[in-house]
Order: sequence, then C-alpha cells, then structure tokens
Amino acid sequence: MTVLDNIGYRLNREVAADQSVILRYAPALYDGWLDSETLASCSCREGLKLIELASVNGVRIHLLDESSCMTTGTYKSLDGCVTTAASLEAGARQLVFSSGANTGSALTAYGNRVGFETFFFCPTSTLHKVDARLLAPAKAHLVAVEGPDARVKEAASRFAEAVGAPLVPTVEWRLAAAGSRGMFIAELAIEKALRFDWVSQAVCAAFGPIGLYRVLLELDRQGEFERRSVPRFLGIQQAGLAPLVEAWSAGSSQLDKSQSRTWSEPPIEPSLYNASPTITYPRLHELLGKIDGDMRAVTRAEFDHENSRFLELLANAGVNLTETPIDGLSEPIEKAGLLCGVGTLRAIDEGRIRPGESVLCSLSGGVLPSVPQPGEPDCRLAAGIPVEEGVEFLVRHFSTSGEAHDPESTRGEESSHAP
Repeated sequence: MTVLDNIGYRLNREVAADQSVILRYAPALYDGWLDSETLASCSCREGLKLIELASVNGVRIHLLDESSCMTTGTYKSLDGCVTTAASLEAGARQLVFSSGANTGSALTAYGNRVGFETFFFCPTSTLHKVDARLLAPAKAHLVAVEGPDARVKEAASRFAEAVGAPLVPTVEWRLAAAGSRGMFIAELAIEKALRFDWVSQAVCAAFGPIGLYRVLLELDRQGEFERRSVPRFLGIQQAGLAPLVEAWSAGSSQLDKSQSRTWSEPPIEPSLYNASPTITYPRLHELLGKIDGDMRAVTRAEFDHENSRFLELLANAGVNLTETPIDGLSEPIEKAGLLCGVGTLRAIDEGRIRPGESVLCSLSGGVLPSVPQPGEPDCRLAAGIPVEEGVEFLVRHFSTSGEAHDPESTRGEESSHAP
C-alpha cells in the first residue's frame, strides 16, 4: 500500500501541526501502510508553521516555515521520520544513503535514534553542513566522497549492494513524506479558508513539490479539495546548476542524463547539487502542465545583490536564520529557503506573480537547532581512486570486528590506503 491507496481528509487532531505533521496527517497518508505505533516511535519533531510575511508590490507573501519546528532544522526531517519507520517495518538493521547534507543529516539522526547503523555518503563540498554531534553514536558513519553527485551516488549504491543493506530512501517514501506538506496546505484551505495562488520552493530533484501536489490533486479528484484552491507552483534553482529549469525552458518532457553537467558559477547553496534528476523531472513536467506552474533560475550575482531584502522581511516577522562566520563575515548556514525568497521576490518584480495574488514561500531550512560543529568523516574516497576500489576498501574497513565500528577509532581514514 502507498500514500495514494488510502488517502482522504483525515486528521489526528490530538497532534498539533507545529509538533508533527507526520503524526497529524497519518490517518490520511499512512494508515494501512505504516503501523501507527512504529510511526509514533520514530517521530521526534516534524512541525510546520504558517507565518504572514509581507505585502510586496500588491502580492501577499506568507512563509511556510519548514525549519524552526524540525528536528534537524530542515524539512528533510519528514524524510527521516517516514524512512526510518518504513525501514523498521521492513526489518532493516543498516541504512545506506547519499545526500548533499540535509537528507543525510535527517536520516542519520532518526536512524541512530532507533538503533540503525547508518552509512552517510556525502560530497566533500558540503561537509561543513554536517554536524559532528550527529556522528557521536558508534553506529553513525560518514563517508566523504570527492567529485560530482553521480560519483557520490554510485559509491553509496555499490556499497549498499556489497554489504547487503538497503539504499534509502525509496522514491515512494520521499513522496509519502512530502505528502504531509500537501495535507497542511489542504487543511489551511478547508478549515481556515486560506488559499494561495502560488507555492514557491527552491528545488534540487523536486521530490518535495511532487509529493505535495500529488496529495492536493488526489484530494481534488475525490472532491475533498476544490480545484480552484490548488495553487500554482514556482520552482526555483540556482543558475549555476539548474537542470530542471533548463529542461523546462526548452519545452522538454525528459531530462537527458549527463555526466558532464556541472557548476557554471559558484554555488549559492552547494547542497542543491543534483546534476541529473532524471527520475523526477518527467513527473515535475507533467505536474507543471496540470497546474500552470513555472520554473525560474537565480544567478549568484542576483542572489548576492538581493538576499538582504528577503532577510529583512524575515527579520521583521521574527525569523532569524542561523549564521556562522565565513571568510570573516557572518552568513546563513542553510541558504535554500533564502534562495526561494530571492526567486519569489524576482518573480513578483518581473510580474510573473501579479498584484492581487498571494504566494506561500517555502523556508525549507535555515533555522537550525544550533550551529553545526565540524567533524571528521570515517573515511574519504579521494578523487583519484576508482569507485570500485574505494568501495572494496570501505567494505573491509567497516566489516572489521569490534573497535572498527567505533567512529573515534576510524575517523579520517582515506580510501586510498586500500592496498
């Protein structure tokens, strides 16, 4: 059974939305698929909040705060909770995953909390976003991989196959987790008559909006939710790596898998690093056509020039992003939500979002529990080492008995040490 097999407008009103949208909307999304007790045992803090932000050029902006009430400070806590529950029911003991930072951090936090051994494959470019405190449990492992996202994913996939552990999360689990976002918007419309003309979000592979709208459109099909209440979607990417925007602008319904697609300018948010989201783009393209949505890119120069404008709107609403010193300046650690804000303001200025309309802008991360503390990965897969050779080393390394599973005894080893 999947998220759409038993969907309906049903709420667990004993759980507030700012506490856990996973548990609040479990009767609608997960009954018959995930055991309620298992789900409750995995839930920690997966809350959403609505904040009225400002009116800009006649456009009302609301903020979908998907950060301040989340265990790991980003909406990927939703993936962490659902994936952990589904993995428990599948009888898993280990989890393997790759991530630019946020999904991997959430899966590490939630997985170790219920006793899984976790193997997080992360690009070296985003290690600064991984909090060392997540790696304190002996069963929490971090592998840094040099090179593009395809290499990170390949290393994780080969390792999972070699050790016989599941590679998570599945596409269905990601969409199921994102469905709770759709239910939150549906509840606002049904019970509070709050309707939005647009939803905007910074996207990488676009699992979030696909899962969100899958629920809204299904509720519409069932007559639970009026079609006129389904907002249009504005997806925003950084121009330096914007495969979804490029394909959409070209009118293509498919995305070519390219091993050569890479950054054309310095990244705004390096964790949005997926160069070939070929699995999700056809679904996104179909969705955008159904709801008359759009995709936009923001250049690094545009972001640097305009992000202070959105930061001021956030500060006026009492929202302050977690910052850390970078090159002598204090900057937000997580910039995906800020990127969304800049893209939204540009869409308003350009008239894509028109006066009299309203937009729900996703702050998918940025208000973190604390500033991440730097930590050392267990191992590093150097750029000059073939993935196959590196994975063979990792398998031997992590299969060593006793202290080899203690992160403190293995931190910092290079895969190039393999014979």
